[in-house]
Amino acid sequence: MTCVVGEHAGNQSAFDPLLIWRELRPRLRMVRFYPIRRGYPIPVRYDLMKTHPRFLPFETALRIFGADTSTPWWFVVQTFGTPVADVERSMWLNPTPEQVKAMIHLALAYGAKGILCWSFQTHMFSGGEKMPALVDMKTLAPEDGKYQAVAQVAQFIHKVKRILLKLKPGGPSVFRDREREVIVVGKRDDEGNLYVYAVNINHRNAVTVTMRSFRIRKYQRPDDARFAYAVDVFNGKRIPFKDGSITITIQAGDGRLLRLVR
Repeated sequence: MTCVVGEHAGNQSAFDPLLIWRELRPRLRMVRFYPIRRGYPIPVRYDLMKTHPRFLPFETALRIFGADTSTPWWFVVQTFGTPVADVERSMWLNPTPEQVKAMIHLALAYGAKGILCWSFQTHMFSGGEKMPALVDMKTLAPEDGKYQAVAQVAQFIHKVKRILLKLKPGGPSVFRDREREVIVVGKRDDEGNLYVYAVNINHRNAVTVTMRSFRIRKYQRPDDARFAYAVDVFNGKRIPFKDGSITITIQAGDGRLLRLVR
């Protein structure tokens, strides 16, 4: 098993996880990526698409990590940071609960088979400054809304874990509006079922998105991939297609896993 720093992905350095994995051929790949940093992306609305200029965009890095299906990968989520952007040590900023949920859902959408959080307990700088994590180091009481956010996604994972473990790349490609705010990843399983995993990376607002032109193969006509309805895997609700399109609302930072039915 390897545990590597995902921010180095693609930089061709000795710390590049893509080179490390190629050399070591681990049976399990564990990787962290902490995108919520000083000066960016907090002022930017679609924050998870924007990271340090030296790093790959967060979503791009996760897509690359998930492209190799020969070995499973686990993701380490940023659940810590300083609460203000202008203190000297605030290289990492405290993510909002919605940002934490969006990071986890994106990792799951790109095939992560395990989720870890760094860190569980709040820790202190040498100067006594507090870096809030999920719980207080003494009382174990939740520091802020991040703990509840992780708990909510954990409930989602627990309910749909058997499906998540079976999902692979190669599902339908999807055109949608609100493409800067909603990431849609096509998935499939060995039984031939098709899914889409939609994640709202707008951590401030719910987004209503219309998805259309579902294609299963490159250059396929949209008419060849028509579906009658989708099933929300978490709650079992049916969502009908209308004129080849489907419209759903996703809460800030949340994700929806849909099974497509002809």
